[in-house]
Amino acid sequence: MSERVDELFGASGSEARPRVALVISLCVGGLLVTLAGMACSVIPGVLVVLLAWVVVQRDLDRVDSGFLPLTDRSRLLVLRGVVWSVVVVAALLTVVQLAGLWTGTYQAFWDFLLRSIPRSQAP
Repeated sequence: MSERVDELFGASGSEARPRVALVISLCVGGLLVTLAGMACSVIPGVLVVLLAWVVVQRDLDRVDSGFLPLTDRSRLLVLRGVVWSVVVVAALLTVVQLAGLWTGTYQAFWDFLLRSIPRSQAP
C-alpha cells in the first residue's frame, strides 16, 4: 500500500516529465509531411504541426498547475519557440501552395511532368 502512496506523491522516482520527445517527433514528422504534401496537399502536415503546439502548450499548463516541476518551464518555453517557428514555416508553405493553386502553376507543373514521362509502346 505504501508503494502506491509513494508513487502517487512522486516519492518513488516516477514523477511526471514533459513530453519533449513527442513534441519534437510531431514537429519533425509534421514538417516532413508538409514538405511532401507540396505535391498534393500540405494540410495533413500542418495539422500534425499544430498538434505539436497543443502538446507543448498543455505541458506548459501542467507546469503552471504544479503537476510538472517549475524547473521544466524554461526548457518548455524554448521548445514552444521552436514549435512556433515550425508553425510559421508550415503556414508559409500553405501560402505558397495556395498561390500555386490560385495561379494555375500547380496544374501547369503536373501537366509538364505527365507529358515528359515516356509512354511505353504497346504491341
